[in-house]
Amino acid sequence: MNQSERRRAIERQHLSTRRSVTIPALASIFSVAENTIKSDLLFLESQGVAVCENPNGKPQRWFAVRSKDDLEMTLEVACAI
Repeated sequence: MNQSERRRAIERQHLSTRRSVTIPALASIFSVAENTIKSDLLFLESQGVAVCENPNGKPQRWFAVRSKDDLEMTLEVACAI
């Protein structure tokens, strides 16, 4: 799995507005280093997709900025226009 595929999987399958995910958990799921996941999450944060609830905490807890349902509705409206 390359970087963009992993980031897409994190965004679509692991980030939630209701349940947090941690860097160690994602590193284990994807069998990569924690620094790799941190880089992915920081990228997703810069794109407005992810947010870290406790940036100075250990472990950091990451959430989706908006729910997948909201995003799907936005895409459906965009396609209809």
